[in-house]
Amino acid sequence: MVGASVELPRSKSSLDWESINKLCEQNPDFDKFLEDVKIDFESKRIHRTEYDDVLQDIESYISNKLK
Repeated sequence: MVGASVELPRSKSSLDWESINKLCEQNPDFDKFLEDVKIDFESKRIHRTEYDDVLQDIESYISNKLK
């Protein structure tokens, strides 16, 4: 899923777990993403190869995709 982003609040108590679980059921990529985050969190080590690059210039990226 290119171009999608998810912003989660910092507080665990304010997460909507029902919606998160539904997203995981409907989207295997999101489920894998959460599994990767869980592994990184538990190991206290970020496995950068499991994630997309962070875009520094989103405007240019969008412009290039729309051409």
